[in-house]
Amino acid sequence: MFLVLLFGLVSSQQYVSAATCPKVANDEPGWSSIMLDQAVDFVAYHKVVSGILHLRLEANATGYLGFGIADPNSGHMKGADMVTASVVDGQVRAEDRHALFAPSTYDPSTGIGYHSLWATEDVHNDWTIVSGEESNGKTKVYVTRPLDTGDSQDRVIISGTMKIIWSRGSSDTVMYHCGNRGPSMVTFFGEPESESFPAYDGVFEQRVANFSILPATTRYVCQSMQFDTLGGDKHVVAIRPIRVKKYHHHALLHICQQNAYWEAHKIPKVCSGDDRNGGQGVSPLGEIDSGCSGQMWVWAAGSGDFVLPSEAGFRIGNGANKISYIVFEIHYDNPNHDTGVVDDFGFQAFYVKTLRQHDAGQITLGDPTVSMHRTLVTPYQSGDLPHNEAKIHRQATCPSQCTKDFTEPVHVFAQFMHMHHFGEKIYSERYASDGSYIGTPNRVDFWDNAFQPVHEKNTFTVSPGETLQTHCFYNTKGKTGGGKIEFGPETGDEMCMDFLFYYPAQYRGIQANGAQVPFAFCGMFVWGQTALTVCGGLAQSVGNAIIPGGQVSKADVNYVDPVTFGTANKNEPGQSKTASACSSAVGQWQARATVVSGAVQSRHLGPPVLAFLAAKLLV
Repeated sequence: MFLVLLFGLVSSQQYVSAATCPKVANDEPGWSSIMLDQAVDFVAYHKVVSGILHLRLEANATGYLGFGIADPNSGHMKGADMVTASVVDGQVRAEDRHALFAPSTYDPSTGIGYHSLWATEDVHNDWTIVSGEESNGKTKVYVTRPLDTGDSQDRVIISGTMKIIWSRGSSDTVMYHCGNRGPSMVTFFGEPESESFPAYDGVFEQRVANFSILPATTRYVCQSMQFDTLGGDKHVVAIRPIRVKKYHHHALLHICQQNAYWEAHKIPKVCSGDDRNGGQGVSPLGEIDSGCSGQMWVWAAGSGDFVLPSEAGFRIGNGANKISYIVFEIHYDNPNHDTGVVDDFGFQAFYVKTLRQHDAGQITLGDPTVSMHRTLVTPYQSGDLPHNEAKIHRQATCPSQCTKDFTEPVHVFAQFMHMHHFGEKIYSERYASDGSYIGTPNRVDFWDNAFQPVHEKNTFTVSPGETLQTHCFYNTKGKTGGGKIEFGPETGDEMCMDFLFYYPAQYRGIQANGAQVPFAFCGMFVWGQTALTVCGGLAQSVGNAIIPGGQVSKADVNYVDPVTFGTANKNEPGQSKTASACSSAVGQWQARATVVSGAVQSRHLGPPVLAFLAAKLLV
């Protein structure tokens, strides 16, 4: 009986090779990587082969891992194309997802929120599972997809730098990720989009003075600074962020003046005081008393060097139309309310002593003086925003009557569009002096107040006599009660502005002291119920900054997203969302015995004995 049972057991043992995960060395040629979350060593490895993106997500975590191609203009989850990956009960899951616009529910007392922001599964799944495993608390998933899937619920992966997002969950079920998310930038193939760094004579380095990051999701912190003006005028030709941490969402460098606001922020503090805007602070951009008239740098998470064109620089020096007093504003993002973090984030401004051909300038379109709160019915609608409406259109004109005062064509090398929490879309159209439409250089179709990028790709030239029409669209479906949403300086208010960085710097009018006034504004101004135009800086004497007329209404013919992202155009299911998990371990002996007599086995031959005898017989 013993021999029969033993023979039966041995004959039913077999060498089973479990699906083995492909062995891929992280330093294998072709692979690049980006660290997404150091807390769990969440890394994305990627390469492109013959038009196919290969993506490996690895983390010391057992919940789902999310990776996405963000909206190319905003960089937010809204408008993003995503994949969520997990390993559940021996099955790998990879789900193709996308997110549409979600209205803000922002309130100063409760903070930031969204109405129905969700990563919806695509109709057609374009991700192919290569492998996946979860062992010893670590998840690894390897997936692929074409660079261009032809699916309008996917983003096309292009050459050069792209905005990405990531998230991870505490479980395998895809749900709200809390603070476990973030944005970044990556180059999947081709060369990163950066200009060659210019030669320079020196560096201004400025850093926040050991600021203790507050345990709050959102804070706007400002510190006054001053450029060294000794040794004559200089041109700043490039700006680089330094000491970047995960808490830095975006930053702005404001051109200001020495006044009470500047003096009050010599030590870093919540902008305008923590008694404003529910303690979050108010940007100098919307603070009338700040005395700040523009920006010379805007940075967002993942951004690199800001390099000016070789013909231009921001002039540093003493006197009229030169920059010396600045305010550095930082948006801190601390969703987990971490404590004990001391920050010294800052920047390096690289300068040359031999001045370049042109001074750089900055002009604000749209509603530069925040006049849009005043009600207009002609030539277009204006006024504060009602609640619970999906599409509210506001617009403003930079007319030919104003741009005709440019002394020559101006070359726009960067564009920074600005609204607050209830914006959905923003863009500025160009029209020739004869009224014919030229084009829309840049736009944002999935706006978010926390993701305000600088657009540097589509540069353009504005000739004297051109008209620029700025369109802002708002969605207040997330606000169902209370009064109207006002236009004003507070973060809970709204704005409609478009900042153009350009050269050569233009001036219009004379100040009372005889100095030229920078051409700072070109947009709407409302007096009573009459639409006027603000043209140039407000410091022009005898009220020359305000000119009659110039404001016109333009239809919203360019409202629709040109790529119609999110609208399903592939209705078949596509690739399988599941596959069997693999193992990094080699194949092993597995018992598949037919039990002849379980009772006899258990009593007379324990598992260790059976394993020993089986191994001896099969040597």
